[in-house]
Amino acid sequence: MIKQLLAGALLALILFPACQSNPGTPAPAATTPLQFETRNFVKHYCVNDDQCADFNVFYLQFAENSPQIVRQVSDLIRARIIARLEGNTTVPFEAALDSTGTRFIDDFVRMKRENPDNTMGQDIQVTSNVLANTGKLLTVRIDFNTYTGGAHPNSASTLMSFDLTQNARELAVADMLQDSTAVLPLLEQAYKAAKGLQAGDDIKQLLLGDIETLPLPANIGIVPEGLLFVYNNYEIAPYAVGGADILLTWEQLGQSADKKRWLE
Repeated sequence: MIKQLLAGALLALILFPACQSNPGTPAPAATTPLQFETRNFVKHYCVNDDQCADFNVFYLQFAENSPQIVRQVSDLIRARIIARLEGNTTVPFEAALDSTGTRFIDDFVRMKRENPDNTMGQDIQVTSNVLANTGKLLTVRIDFNTYTGGAHPNSASTLMSFDLTQNARELAVADMLQDSTAVLPLLEQAYKAAKGLQAGDDIKQLLLGDIETLPLPANIGIVPEGLLFVYNNYEIAPYAVGGADILLTWEQLGQSADKKRWLE
């Protein structure tokens, strides 16, 4: 199962619904940036000095300065991490990491026993970073990097933006973009430039066969400079084309996005 991590992760990225907070009593709005630290969960096993399996997850631990908001944000982020790792989302986070890491190591040991000529190691690494953190808004980026055999490693990223004034609600595209149609030409221009095409070139030469025009990506997040659009590997283009991070500034977005709502 671990060997199918990329496919499962990308499917979860598209299909995993944005978790909604409890519709009960609203949490008090945060008035200052949330305090946090990065913690690390590791499982490491080697069959010899050169062939090892590494399960390495860096995750965010928020301080209890706004307990209800912190709990809801943490639960949403941690659920997304475990879902993307195809772990058990019904148990506490640390237990889910432990069981997922154990499964990964067990699969590695089994592979080495069944294929002794395979001399490659394997690894799963997750990193978590805060991209925006104000009393109104929190944006987190989670990057998943995996190698469990094959021609190349695999990677995928998740962006999550939260409205800290409304019960730590995870923002949808409609919350971040007033006019997505007006943004698509800007995205296409930036995507072409990122991939080395000229403005007049046909973008379809980059995209998967059934995609005619550049769509919005599954991952959009609010950052201090504007909106970050992340296209993952295989999301719209073959692996050889790769993913892309596209930043559109507030100036470029104009009336399509509301900077004041989130950052002022």
